[in-house]
This record gives sequence, C-alpha cells and structure tokens, in this order.
Amino acid sequence: MPADNQIQPYACVVIFDATTLHICAHSNNLQQVVGANAGAVGTEEADTWVDQTLTSLFSPDTILAMRRMADQYLPPPLPLHEGQPVRWGNRQAIVFSAGHRILLEIEPRSPKVYGENWDLRLLEASELFARAVSEAEMLGDACRLLASTLGLDRAMLYQIDEVTGDGIVKYEHKNDLLPSLLGVRFRKEDYPEEAYRLHVQQPVSQYTVSDQPPAALIGDPGEAAQLINYVLGCRTTYTAAKEFVEQIHVSTQVTISLTIRDKVWGVFTCQSREPLYLDYQLRTFARLFGIQVSRDLSSFSANLANRRILDADHLRARIRNNIARASSLVEGFSKPDPSLIDYIPHTGGIAVLVEDNYLSLGCTPGENEVREILRWARQEHGEKEIYYTDHLEGVYPPARDLRDCAAGILLAPLNARRTEWILWLRPEHVDRVVYGSRDGDGKPGERFTKTIEVREGFSLPWTDEQLSSIRDFHAFVRNVVIERYSELTYINRQLQAAYNELEAFSYTVSHDLRAPLRGIDGFAEILMEEYGSKMELDARELIRTIQFNAARMNQFITDILELSRVGRVNLVVNDCDVAQLVRSAVADLTKQLGHPIEVKLQQPLPPLRGDRNQLLLVFKHLLSNAVKYSSKQAISTIEVGFVRRNTFGDGEFYIADNGIGINEDHHQRIFGMFNRLVTNDDYAGSGVGLAVVRRIIRRHNGEVRIESKPGSGATFFFYTDLPPVITGQTI
Repeated sequence: MPADNQIQPYACVVIFDATTLHICAHSNNLQQVVGANAGAVGTEEADTWVDQTLTSLFSPDTILAMRRMADQYLPPPLPLHEGQPVRWGNRQAIVFSAGHRILLEIEPRSPKVYGENWDLRLLEASELFARAVSEAEMLGDACRLLASTLGLDRAMLYQIDEVTGDGIVKYEHKNDLLPSLLGVRFRKEDYPEEAYRLHVQQPVSQYTVSDQPPAALIGDPGEAAQLINYVLGCRTTYTAAKEFVEQIHVSTQVTISLTIRDKVWGVFTCQSREPLYLDYQLRTFARLFGIQVSRDLSSFSANLANRRILDADHLRARIRNNIARASSLVEGFSKPDPSLIDYIPHTGGIAVLVEDNYLSLGCTPGENEVREILRWARQEHGEKEIYYTDHLEGVYPPARDLRDCAAGILLAPLNARRTEWILWLRPEHVDRVVYGSRDGDGKPGERFTKTIEVREGFSLPWTDEQLSSIRDFHAFVRNVVIERYSELTYINRQLQAAYNELEAFSYTVSHDLRAPLRGIDGFAEILMEEYGSKMELDARELIRTIQFNAARMNQFITDILELSRVGRVNLVVNDCDVAQLVRSAVADLTKQLGHPIEVKLQQPLPPLRGDRNQLLLVFKHLLSNAVKYSSKQAISTIEVGFVRRNTFGDGEFYIADNGIGINEDHHQRIFGMFNRLVTNDDYAGSGVGLAVVRRIIRRHNGEVRIESKPGSGATFFFYTDLPPVITGQTI
C-alpha cells in the first residue's frame, strides 16, 4: 500500500496552515497544473510555493470558503472559477482538515456522463434491487448499472472466499472490447492485507495508467500525511493493482468495496480501456452505490442464512433428540432418520469410537486405518478442541491412499483422555481452477497471466458456519455424556451402599459360621477318637464325610472373607515390578502344592500400577488356575507376558496355559461366584478365585478377560488404569 506521500499525476495537493495561511507543502506537479507564469519561487529542482501565502494561488473569497469548509464533516467540492491568481482551468478543490493544517485535493472535473442527477441513478438502483428476486439477479444488475453510469468497458464483482481468502469473479458486465474474466480466481497473496483494511476505510479507489510519474510532495505535510496516503481520491495504489491494470491492457480501474459487518465481502472492479478520472461527485455516487448494494446484500444474506439456519436447526434437533432418547450414544449415532451424516452438508462418512465400540456411517476407511488416523491425531493435535483440514495427505502422508473417502477430516474428542472420538470425513473434490495470476513460483513473466490448476487431494473446505455447528454438536454430546454420567453416579452411589451392606453382611455371616463349623468338625473328631474302634466301617466313613465337608465349608468361608476384604481395604498404590510379583506368587504356590512350578516369564515387563498385596493375589489365583487346569497335560506350559494390544491404553498383561480350555459361551460365567465348569472330583476348588481377580482388577480401574477354546488352553488378559500418583499414596 502507498506510504510515500505520493499522488497520481492527474491531480495536485496543497497543504497550508489554517491560522497563518502559509503554504506548508504541495505536490511537485503544481507548476505544471497552474502554468509557467504563476509567480512561484524557482529552484533548480522544482518550482515551489512553500512558505508563500495562500493568496498566491487562490482569491480571498475562495480562501474564506476553504476555511469555512474545513469545519464541515463532509464538505462539498469547491469549484475554482475565474478570478484566481493562477489559471486552474476546469478544476475543483476538496477540503480536508488535519489538525492545524488544511489539505486541498485539486482535481479536474469529470465529463458529464449522465448529467448531474446522481440521486436519480441511485433511486433507479434502489428500485431495481428491490425488484430482484435473488442475490444473483441483484448483483448482475449492479454490474450492468455501474458500467453504463460510469462509462466503463467492464464492471465485475470479485467475491472473496471466506475460507481460503482467494477471490473469484462471480458477476460481470462488459462490452466486446475486453475478454471475459467471469469465473476466474485470484489468489489471496495478490492483494496485501492492508488493501482490505483500506477497502473498509475508503470503499472507493481509482487508478489510471499515466506516462507521468506519481507526484511527490515538496515541504512538510505534517499531520496531513495520513490523509494523502489513505483518504484522497487521487492517492496512489498498491503495486499489485498497478501490475494488474497494466498487464490486462486497460488504462483505468475503479474499485468499490462491499462490506458486511465491517468485513469486506467482495469488490466491484470496473475497468476502461481509455483513461478516465472519477471526480469527487462520481466517487461519492460510487460510494453511495456500494453502500446501497452492501445493505441489500446483507438483507439477502441474512434472509438466506436465517432460512438455512432454521432448516439446519430442525434437522439437528431431530438428530439430537435421537441421541438423547437412545439407550446409548452408539445407538443414537446409528439412527438413520435423519442420519448423523446429514448434520453437516457434504459429509461423506463418519467414524465414531465411543463406549468401547467402533461405528462407521457412509463412506469411511477401514477400522484399522481410522484408528491409525486417530492415533496420529492424538499425538499431533491432542490439545485442540477440534482439528480439521481439507488436505489430510498434506499433514498425514498415508491419507494419499484414502482420497475417495478421507481427503478432508474434522475430528472432535469426546473425553479428556482423547480415547473417544467423532471423525467427520469428506471425499476428494477434484477442482479445475482458472487463476488470473501465477502462483509466485519465481519464474520470469507477467504476474497476472491466466493459469489452470487441477487441485487434487483436497476436499471441500470446512466453513466457519459448519465449524460452529460441529462445536455446538460437540458440546451437546459432551453434555449428554455428563448428564448420563451424573445419572450413573447416582445409581452407583446406591449400588455402592447396597454393596457395602452386602459386604458387611457377608463378613459377619462368614465369621459367625466358623464357630458352629469348628464345633461340627471338633465333635466329629472326638467321635472318631473315642468311639471309632466300636463303629462299623460305614459309620466311620460317614463321619469322615462330615469332616471333609466341614473342611470344604471352611475353605468356602475363607474365600468369601478374602473376597469381602478386597473391597474393604484401601489401595496403597505403587508401580510394581511384575517379575517380582510372579516370583513371589510361584514361591507361595510351590509351598502350598508341595512341588515346583515352571513358569516362562517374558522379559522385560513394564511396571504394573496398583496395590502390591492385591496384585500379588491376582497372580496367585491366575497362576493357581493355570497350574490346576494344565496339570493333566504331558508337559505343562505356563507363560506370563505383556502385549500392547489395546489401541489407546497401555497394553495388557497375560497368563497363558496349555490346559483343558473353556468354551466361548462360558467366558463371562467363570468370573461369577461359585461358578465351576468342572466337578470337584476332577479339579478341586471353590469357584471364588476368578471372582476375586475381577474385583481386584476393577478396583484398579481395569478389566480382566479370557481368550480360550476347549482343548487349546486359556489366556487371561488384564490391565490396570490408575492415574499417576505419588509413590505409596493410599486411595
């Protein structure tokens, strides 16, 4: 943008002190404008009026009028009639106030293109726009009216893309002297940011090619410098605009910006093959014309946006209702009428990872590919509320093979840990774009030359309106999750109270049962010692059966008490050495069984976070289980190890054996109390050990599961998921 206090050579500038009337500065083309014999003080470089009084250029009446106009917000132009000390010709002065200085923009009057009834042309435009039934019709009429009113060869509307910042010629009215630019796109970098700011501040600008250089200032403009650079109609323009005018072989360009909510929506760009100057009156008409179009455009846009919002809100309300009424988020997301895909236009597919379930709608990559994208997003963009791109392969190269359904993505995490996601997907949108300028590749040649580019690997862009809708939906889903969490929290409190009562009851009953049980066992022992020799063999067998069942009952009570204690004691959390836990469990089992146990231990093993005593109990029960059910194999094989299998967790520990295995139908049943799938004659046990394991692991925010088939052994997997804590902290 201009910042050098220069103006276009067709006009001149004079700056004087409002109090002393001494000239402070003027453009160096003043001598050329007023003629040779004007009485200026000559120098070798240029003739100057600096420090002379204003009376050397203007009559007292004109000076008085200028001083009065300086106090007006929008002063009218002041004609420079005969009777001035110098010959101004058919020119007028526009007066601007700049503190203690007054600036005069002196310009030639434009030929009367349409008389001077500009108000009638504005009225015509207003009525024409009011009759338009669409935005397209209104803007097409506006281009035609501009071209005819200002006597231009072409008037086109350059609309700015709200996402990319590029501009595209959407409407055009021209004669046969110039080629069409309709549909041509111009790059964002063709115009500096300051140009758009100036379009808001001063909506009308003009530039005419001249064989004369821009006029510079002589003297000190002081406070008026800002006016020269950003306010005057004759101000110079930015380099790209000059290049554009010259390279498309026109002589004059006039731009009129259209603003909506203080943001440039588009620009009327009008051109003429012959030199043309818009004077203050025509520039005022152009400015009012732009204001009129901007207001009508705002009305059209608001009505269209309101209709679109109402339709979208109705659709989204139905989708939200489906989700809110569903028994789970997965069920709500799966509802087909309307589909979640309809929530955002141009969505090709959606992938959802929620509540340990994977759901895909529409066109999506495979589950493994989606999980890889989510893993990448979690690492690279895990801190963002939402992440989106219309060119995924540009930041994630493997997506090059996913263009048909995932050229663009928008993903939103549903929880703080980033383990649940909604992924919106868009397919590739191959676009053949005609640009009105080269891409700045540094090659020699004119900048504003038409080029054709085929954009591959891109989806349609995500608009601000769509991003806002997704943020709104994202917040809604989180609120649903929080609401359900609150309901579950209340239910859990009730369950916890019942559970505590049940545990207390179990503990009390188990304790109270031991006394009579000891009595039964003791009296049976006395019978055998005192009267065994007098009893028949059948009687002695009956007493031994009583003793056996008393011992078995005592073991049941011991196991129940152990299960009860699991939920009653506090956890002392540490990062435990798994190898050490396994060795301790094997040592205890060896002592209990009376023979050594062979266990293959994978090395190295990561630490396991939790309470050491309770985790030791987990390994004892699982290893005891493995030893028991593989004992009848020719060679018993037991292995303890670790796999990084779950996608977003820290992996799972496992204990595998080559025992009898379990049918898949019973995989959940075995974790229940007293559920045994074999007889006590075949394999001794109470059926409580796996229930203890599950309770301990769930107290550690983890889960335990089994993979097994009959005759193929069994593998128990488990993990803990306690947050990082201070070593030895009790929870």
